[in-house]
Amino acid sequence: MKILKSLFMRFLAFIFISIVLLGCGNQSRDVMKLSFDLPKNKRDTLIIYYNNPIDFSQSGEYELILDSSGCGDIQLDWGNYVFARVDLVGKGFPVFISPAGELKVSGNTSDLPGSIRYSGTGAEANDYLAEVDEIYKEHEFWNNQFYGQLDSSEFLKRRAKIQSQIEAINTEAIENVSDSDTLRSILETEIIYRALFQDFNFEIYYGAPLDIDASKMLENPLFLNSYSVPHHLALELFLRSRVFKPIWSRYETENRDSINYIFPQLAYKEIMSMETSMQLKELFSSKLIYSYLSSAELTPSVDTIYEHWQSLFPESYYASILENDYKSILALESGIVAPEIYGKTPEGDSLLLSELKGKVIYIKVWATWCGPCLKSIPDWNKLQEEFEENEEVVFLSISTDADTDKWREMVRTRQLAGINIITDSKRIMDDYLIPGIPRYILIDQNARVVDARAQSPAEEEIKARILELM
Repeated sequence: MKILKSLFMRFLAFIFISIVLLGCGNQSRDVMKLSFDLPKNKRDTLIIYYNNPIDFSQSGEYELILDSSGCGDIQLDWGNYVFARVDLVGKGFPVFISPAGELKVSGNTSDLPGSIRYSGTGAEANDYLAEVDEIYKEHEFWNNQFYGQLDSSEFLKRRAKIQSQIEAINTEAIENVSDSDTLRSILETEIIYRALFQDFNFEIYYGAPLDIDASKMLENPLFLNSYSVPHHLALELFLRSRVFKPIWSRYETENRDSINYIFPQLAYKEIMSMETSMQLKELFSSKLIYSYLSSAELTPSVDTIYEHWQSLFPESYYASILENDYKSILALESGIVAPEIYGKTPEGDSLLLSELKGKVIYIKVWATWCGPCLKSIPDWNKLQEEFEENEEVVFLSISTDADTDKWREMVRTRQLAGINIITDSKRIMDDYLIPGIPRYILIDQNARVVDARAQSPAEEEIKARILELM
């Protein structure tokens, strides 16, 4: 606890510095030059990006094609300290970018990120963060369990061990990183958020809060713009553990379906009443709305808070992400022509969804590794049998598996009824706004989406809906 207290006091000092910098408008907009020397990657393309805090997609992307020696450089006008990533031929590694100067990255793809070496502006900061990464990796598994799955006493022991090891390198590393108080404070704050992410993850896994007051530690205006993934994750888990869960507990004796319906408004009201900055409220409320829109759940309650959010934050950085999902849901709900799906049957034949036009199509999106998907197979087979003699309806089972052989074997051993195909998981997930599987979709004879979130085969209502369409 002494370690956290020490870091926290510095953290509070950093908040003051950050607010002064933001208030005076003195944030640097200088250019950072990032150079690469990767001899084994001649002519390869690499992408430098940071993760968006709402959907964790790649944002601020820069693309660079290395030359015949595996070298290249690029100028980044991000104007802030940024926790970025580099993607190179399917492999990735982190890189911490300063607002200005020149950082050189060298290494090879045979050992990433182990072979990566840094020199120039920010090299010491990158070396320090890499060392912290190694400490966390060392403790990721313990007694054959993930760090976050340990019981309370063992978790706290591991937590203390990690903090003591980080403290052992902090004194020398942090002081040698730079003469910049802002940079040192950003690195120390990053360590706090890494610990908070683990704490909140533990709270959610076990359903019991740790004795931590994290509300003030989450408030950091400048750090919100650094795109730190542990920071974004800590905020998200803070929402689930310290905001959403207490709301559910408050209404545990009430009708759960009714509370589920109005929950978005309850959570939104709770966020807006928090004693924190509007910047953090904007991020929290954006995460709340995104969680519903990304699941294609556009109820009147979600619609209401989204409309209020738009009026409150008209120039929000997150507006385009939410708007794209919102419009996609409206399109699906309006009965658009079903986005095309291409797949292969177990026999290797090609099949297009459009080839089934003229029939009612009931789709199951699943995978062999998905427990609930496997559990639903008997209900799927039973419902299909009830329509077996009817040529007006098709049962289409679509796998998102990467392992075709495993899928083919599962179809055979489980005798999965209907038409079976395997397809590109990313495309169908994006086109039909599928956050998780199993997902059931109902399409009419005109190849239009009736319901992109249809009932499962275990529910009586789905049979009636199929009959009604026929």
